[in-house]
Amino acid sequence: MADLWPEFAIAVHRLHDDHHVEEVVALGVPRSAMFGNRPYLGIARIVVGDAFFDFAEDGELAWIVPVGEPYPIAWEWLDDIVAFFPSDPSHWWLRRGSAEILGLDQVEMARWLGEPLILRRTPLDWLRAGMKGAVILDRNLDPRSTFYDIAEIRVADDSIGQAIEQRLADLARPDFRIVPMEVPDGA
Repeated sequence: MADLWPEFAIAVHRLHDDHHVEEVVALGVPRSAMFGNRPYLGIARIVVGDAFFDFAEDGELAWIVPVGEPYPIAWEWLDDIVAFFPSDPSHWWLRRGSAEILGLDQVEMARWLGEPLILRRTPLDWLRAGMKGAVILDRNLDPRSTFYDIAEIRVADDSIGQAIEQRLADLARPDFRIVPMEVPDGA
C-alpha cells in the first residue's frame, strides 16, 4: 500500500494555499490544528463510497484528518486518513479502513496516567477540542480490547455511551444457540 503521508501533506498544503484557514477557525478549530510540524487538518476534493473515500479533483471539498501516532515534533506514522464534510461532520469515510479510533495516543495516555478518557462524537468535535480525547471511527470496535485498564470514560454525547453499551451487549451475545441434548443410557 502507498504511504499516506504524501496524500495528507498535499491536503495540508492545499488548506494553506487555498486560504481556508479563516473558514476553519470560524468553525471553532484552533489554529494549532493547522500549523507546525504536526498538522492535524488538511483539505482535499474527494469522492465517497459506503465507508471509504478517494481523492478526485472533480470531487467535493472535504476536511482531511490524519489517524496515526503523533510524536512531539512530527507524525511517526499514519495508519489511515479520515475525511468528512464540515456541513455534515457526523458522517466520515476512511482512506484504507485500517483505523478504529482517532486519538489513540489519548487512549494510551488515559490508560498510563489513570485519567478519564473523553470520547467525542465526531472528528470535527475532536478538532474543536484541541485534539483532546478520542473518536470511535469504526462502529465494530471492541470496547473491551480498546479501552481495557481505563477506569472512566466520559462521553461528550449520550449517543456515544449508548452505542458502546449496545456494542458490549452485542459482543456478550453468542452467535450460536445452546440446545440440551438427550443422551441415551450407556452412550
